[in-house]
Amino acid sequence: MANLNASIPPVHGGLHHNELSEFCLDPKRILDFSVNINPYGPAPAVLRAARAANLRHYCDPTAADTRDALGTHLEIQANEIALGNGAAELMWSLARLLADPKRPALIVGPTFSEYTSAIRSYGGAVTLHQTTSETGFAVAPQRLIADIEREASASVYLCTPNNPTGTALPMASICELAMLFPKTTFVVDQAFLSLSPQHRDLGVHPTPNMVLLRSLTKDHSIPGLRVAYLIAEAKLTAALERGRPPWTVSAPAQAALLASLVESDFVENCRLRMESDRNYLAQGLRTLGLAPLPSNAPYLVAKVGNATKLRERLLREHQILIRDCTSFAMPEYIRLASRPTYDIDRLLAALGKALP
Repeated sequence: MANLNASIPPVHGGLHHNELSEFCLDPKRILDFSVNINPYGPAPAVLRAARAANLRHYCDPTAADTRDALGTHLEIQANEIALGNGAAELMWSLARLLADPKRPALIVGPTFSEYTSAIRSYGGAVTLHQTTSETGFAVAPQRLIADIEREASASVYLCTPNNPTGTALPMASICELAMLFPKTTFVVDQAFLSLSPQHRDLGVHPTPNMVLLRSLTKDHSIPGLRVAYLIAEAKLTAALERGRPPWTVSAPAQAALLASLVESDFVENCRLRMESDRNYLAQGLRTLGLAPLPSNAPYLVAKVGNATKLRERLLREHQILIRDCTSFAMPEYIRLASRPTYDIDRLLAALGKALP
């Protein structure tokens, strides 16, 4: 059990313009394996809807029509939904409500860093439940139960499938866990669930003390649009909305979300293609002598030695960007997104030259 109250700036994938300038690299020539978004998106209807949105008038600050449509689609009440300017913004809004200096937030790691950063920013205590390489970074429920009991955790952050490891707990198991601790809020990050073999877990309704976070970024490859939503008890969503500014979700973002509700076939087809691509990548990595971990997500992690050094070499010499997992406290691992096979072939050829 580690205390995470020290100030550690979050690190994310994607192009860093200062770095590209330092290396004199053209961003248009970079092949990016560092971000986990759908390489086959967005769905054309989603893109058309965003482009056609009315920009000449203020959108509804409560997003009532969008939440009504989403609630109908999910078979829940609209007041159990809050929209956000991406999942990270929703995590920060939640942290304002859940940060507690005496009852820590328990982070099931290694994992995405924004909830940790947000809790600390609001003065909350943070502790870490660390999974280990010996078990393939899988969550051991009994160990997790013991840590929640010991810490009397105010909240638990659990990403499933996890970023970066790709491990996942079934939603039924998470619900059972949450029911053991009714005074603890379980923040379940489902950003990659729709692109996972466990995608049917999206239909599992949460317990009263759970918050489900979902994003369109991954499904439809629209990270620049910033739109996500959460599902929670109505009293929590009401408290969240009272502490936020109006118009957190733009008209184009709301239009894209509405259009996405009828694009389940598109997402399903992309999921199958990305699963095939991920398997192709895994086989290629094994051919190079690497051992990628089993993954329930459209990305893989693999142990390579000095991840920072390998990332820089691939970027400088081959114009390929990968995710160095040092910021996840996994300095010997890289994370690679699922991309089409022709991109994977380029990556594998570069890795063959760059690996020690």
